[in-house]
Amino acid sequence: MVKAKVSMNPLNLPKKRLFENSASIWKRILAYLIDMMLINIIIIDRFKDHFNELSSLDFTQIITFVNTNQELIAQIATIEAVISVLILFYFIIFEYKFERTPGKMIMKLFVKDKTKKKAQLTFQQVFIRSIFKIPFSIFGLLMFVDVVHYMFRKERLGDKLANTIVTEVISTWEKKYQIFGALEKYY
Repeated sequence: MVKAKVSMNPLNLPKKRLFENSASIWKRILAYLIDMMLINIIIIDRFKDHFNELSSLDFTQIITFVNTNQELIAQIATIEAVISVLILFYFIIFEYKFERTPGKMIMKLFVKDKTKKKAQLTFQQVFIRSIFKIPFSIFGLLMFVDVVHYMFRKERLGDKLANTIVTEVISTWEKKYQIFGALEKYY
């Protein structure tokens, strides 16, 4: 899936050639980590005060504390649900509006429709992709399944179900480097 784009300057001379490739797993992981750092700063830090009581206890003390404070379990579950919804909104808003999150912007990655029939991603595609990125409760299990699926199929389950692909735009020089780098392992 390589597409060449040639930019022209006012003198009609060819500029740098750009290719659109499927993004590398390392860039995608780094983009996700950047997003999670931003989510931690923007969203999760706002709720830290609710967990101060638990942070100073060891495991057995936490079990005892939770067993004696049933309302705390309900409060933690509510906070977890609110955080999960806010994380979902983060990914949905950025990917629906800009086709990428701030982490993907920094790593120069884009989310595209795999069929290329649509100019913009649909809300349904963005929602399906995003539901697999929430690291809490049952969504954490989906995230685990997504990672295992990637290990065996080289495609995120969220991307497969949403019919999307994460791409990067690289220059001719970078493309040559990738090709020669791939050939080096055979010599």
